[in-house]
Amino acid sequence: MAIRGLINLPRDVKSFYYYIIVKYNLTKWKYLDQSVDELFVKSVEKNPFKIAIQFRNEMWTFLKTHEFSNQTANVFTDLGLRSRQEVCFMMSNRPEYIGVWMGLTKMGVIPALININHRSDYLLNATKAINCKAFIFENIYYEIVAEIIPQLMDYNPDIKYYCFGEIPVLSGGTQIAPFDCQCIHELISSAPTTQNYLVSKQHFDSVLFYLYTSGTTGYSKAAIFRHYRYLTLGVVQHTCISLNRDDIIYLSLPLYHANSCVSTCLSLIFGLTVVIKDRFSATDYWNDCIKYKCTVANYIGEICRYLLAQPVRDCDQKHRLRVMFGNGLRPKIWRDFQQRFGIKRIAEFYASTEGNSNLINWEGREGACGFYPYYYTIFVRFLYPVILLKTDEETGQVVREKNGLCVAAEAGEVGEIGARIMDSNPISKFDGYTNESETNKKIIKNVFKKGDKAFLSGDLMRMDVNGYLTFVDRTGDTYRWKGENVSTADVESVIQKVTQLSDCIVFGVDIPCCEGKAGMAVIVIQENDFDANRLANQLSRQLPPYAIPVFVRLTTHIDITGSYKLMKNNFMKAGYHPDGTGDRIYFYDISGINKTYVPLDSQILDDINAGKVRL
Repeated sequence: MAIRGLINLPRDVKSFYYYIIVKYNLTKWKYLDQSVDELFVKSVEKNPFKIAIQFRNEMWTFLKTHEFSNQTANVFTDLGLRSRQEVCFMMSNRPEYIGVWMGLTKMGVIPALININHRSDYLLNATKAINCKAFIFENIYYEIVAEIIPQLMDYNPDIKYYCFGEIPVLSGGTQIAPFDCQCIHELISSAPTTQNYLVSKQHFDSVLFYLYTSGTTGYSKAAIFRHYRYLTLGVVQHTCISLNRDDIIYLSLPLYHANSCVSTCLSLIFGLTVVIKDRFSATDYWNDCIKYKCTVANYIGEICRYLLAQPVRDCDQKHRLRVMFGNGLRPKIWRDFQQRFGIKRIAEFYASTEGNSNLINWEGREGACGFYPYYYTIFVRFLYPVILLKTDEETGQVVREKNGLCVAAEAGEVGEIGARIMDSNPISKFDGYTNESETNKKIIKNVFKKGDKAFLSGDLMRMDVNGYLTFVDRTGDTYRWKGENVSTADVESVIQKVTQLSDCIVFGVDIPCCEGKAGMAVIVIQENDFDANRLANQLSRQLPPYAIPVFVRLTTHIDITGSYKLMKNNFMKAGYHPDGTGDRIYFYDISGINKTYVPLDSQILDDINAGKVRL
C-alpha cells in the first residue's frame, strides 16, 4: 500500500500544486469581487487587436467583440431592459452570439441560453422556467418562436420579442405567423461603441446566465450559472492542461452548451483565440483544424464516436492538435481514437451543468475522467469537495451506517459521485436550478457528519486502486435484470462496436410476470444491413447473459439533443410494443440450440405478456 502511495506521489503533488493555483485565482477574484465582464475588459486592454473569435472568414478582435457588446448593451438599455431582469436568448453559433450575451452581462441582464433544437412544448417549458421579460432570437428561429406565441401570450402577455436579422417571409410575401416583434440587428450596428448604457456592478457571485440540462428523458431544467462557476471551469482547464496565449481552440459544440463555456472563457478571460463552427461536421473537422492551425480542441464523447466512424483519410493526422479536452469519451474507443488521429493527450474531465462536482484527468490516463489523490480519505474530506459514495446494488440508494452517515466507496466498488456543499467556497457551492423543488431533490444531508449536505450527481463511477475514476452510468440508466445491475452505457458501447458505431440507446422495460426490467436496444440501421445471428453471436461473446438485450428495435433515426446526446424518452414510452412507426422489433429467442434474434410477431408478444415465454 505504501509503495503504491509513493508511485502516485508525483501525480498527487502536481495535482495539489494545480489546486493551489486554481484556489489562488478564485480567492483573488472573490476578494476583488471581480466579474466576467470586468475580467473580459482587462483582456481587451491587454490584447485589443488580437483575434478573440474566428468564424469562417470573419475575425473578431478583442476590441471588436468589446465594442459590439457595448453596442448591444446600449440598444437594450434604450429598449428598457434593466439589471437582474431575465431574458431568453436563442441564436446559432456565430460571433454575435458571444457579443450579445456579453453585452447583456455588462448590463446585469441574465440571459437563458436556449437550446436551438427546442421546439413546441420543450421551448415553451424552457421559457417558463425563468421570469422571462424578453425573448431575443435569431431570425432563422422566427417560425419556431411564432408557434408558441399563443401559449406564451396566455402565460405572460408582457414578454417583448426581439429578432436579430430580417423577419423571414414566404414566397408569396406573407410573414410567417406574424407577431409583435422588433428587429434589432440594425439598431445594434448603428449604436455607439462606447459605454452609454446603465452601468450595473456585477459581482463574483452574481448570476451570469442560465444553462439547460440536456433533457434526454424529459424536459430540460434551467441551471443557475454564476460568474464564479464560469471562471472556475476556465481556470481549471487553463491550469491543468498548461495552455498558453498562442493556443488556438477549435470549438464545434453549440455555444449554449456547458462544455463550450470552457472554451469561451479561455478566450474571453485568458486571451486565447477560439475558432467556432456553426455546427459540428465529421467531414470538415480535421480539415478545419488544419485550416485554422488549431492546437487545442474541445470535444464531447459522441463527437469522437462520429469522427472515428468516418472513413480513414489523409487529413486524419495532418493537424497540429496536441491536446483535446472534454468529457464523455467512452473507454472502449479511447485508444482507437487517440491512435488513429495522433492526439498526444486527451484531458477528460467530469462536470455536470448544474453541479459542484468537478474532476479532471489532466495526465491523459486512458478511460479515466479524473482521480483522487492516493490518500483521498484524508484530502477529499477536508480539502476537496468531490466524494464517491457507496451505493446499494439492489436499490441504487446511497449506503448509510448505523449512525445515519454515508459510506465512502472503496477501490473496485461502484459509487455515486457527490460533492459536499460549502457556501463559503466557490469550488463547492451548489446553486441548482431555478426550480427550488428540483434543486432540493439533488441534495443529500448527513453525509460525513450530522448536519452537512452534498450534491448528488446521479452519475455512477468506479475507482481503481490508484484512485482513477471511470464513468459507469447514470443512476436512472442502470436497470436490474436477473438479479444483476446492467449498465446501459456498457451495453451501448458493445453494440456500437458490433454495428460499426451506429447510433444506439439501451434502457430497461417492464415485462409482465417478471422481476426487474429486461434490456431493450434501439439501433439506427437499415433492415437489409441487419444480421440477427451475427448480432446475437457477438453480444453473447462480449456480454454476460443478463446484459444481452431481450428486445432490439431497428429504426432509421434517433433524435439528438444539441449536445449530441441521443434522446430515449419516446422509445422508452413505446417499449417493445409495436407503435405504427414501421420500426422492426426483434426478440432474443433462447429456446433453441442457437440463441438468436427473431422478429417479434403477435403470437410471441401475446406469449410474453402471458408469461409463457422463457426469458
